[in-house]
Amino acid sequence: MRVENGLLTGRLRWDKPALMLVTGRELIPGLGSSAGGDALIQVVEAAVSGGVSLVQVREKDLGTAELCSLARELRQVLPPTALVLVNVKLPRDKAILHIAAVDGVHLAEDIWRGGDPFEMWRQELVVGCSVHSIDGALEAERRGADYLAAGSLFETPSHPGARPRGVGFLRQLCSAVDVPVLAIGGVLPENVEICLNAGAAGVAVRSPILSVCDPAVAAGRYRQVLDNFRSCCSRVGVCSHLSDTENARQRSRSQSDNAREEKKLLLTTENIEEE
Repeated sequence: MRVENGLLTGRLRWDKPALMLVTGRELIPGLGSSAGGDALIQVVEAAVSGGVSLVQVREKDLGTAELCSLARELRQVLPPTALVLVNVKLPRDKAILHIAAVDGVHLAEDIWRGGDPFEMWRQELVVGCSVHSIDGALEAERRGADYLAAGSLFETPSHPGARPRGVGFLRQLCSAVDVPVLAIGGVLPENVEICLNAGAAGVAVRSPILSVCDPAVAAGRYRQVLDNFRSCCSRVGVCSHLSDTENARQRSRSQSDNAREEKKLLLTTENIEEE
């Protein structure tokens, strides 16, 4: 496993709240899925300059070789403080990932449940897993996941008709596992803090950064909330919740108005856009 990256201490412990960008060329204004890799790279570079700390390369229309070529280019141009992970489709993609020289992989739940690829990946790469239930989170952690992406938390056009799992689900999941958890699905700057209060180690987003004219500014709005939360944690005498998830749980319990904010947020999910 590569440990020279400034975001890594041990297996996977960030030195600041995590902001993951999940790519999707189809979301870039005026370009769509026909956009070349260069267009996406420019957008991702801008987003990283604004505060993105992890990039999950997820392009459904690309084959493994094309996907890894794109990830390799991103790894070459991005600073070492931003991890690059590939959303792989099949465990046998390992050989190509070595060529891509990425930092890690992200596995959809149907992929990691369909086999046991963790030992294959964990020797050298960070392994992240999507989960949609408490049982799934516990199983992914047992198998060796370095972090989890839990959702969808709020209503999002990317999953029309799907019932959002809500902040209560996130809190239960974060309390059940020890690995970092990223909140995903309809997460906007105005509901980032409530996710962190529930115990999340960060958030993952797509369209609020990819589909705007200035990705750096959009990412910066998320980064400001994340860093403000971290600063507040320091002032009340707890360490970064990304180094110790229990700190976030303690802070969550100390927020007397948290439940009222959650209720208000859940009542307004109809107005929340895609993550």
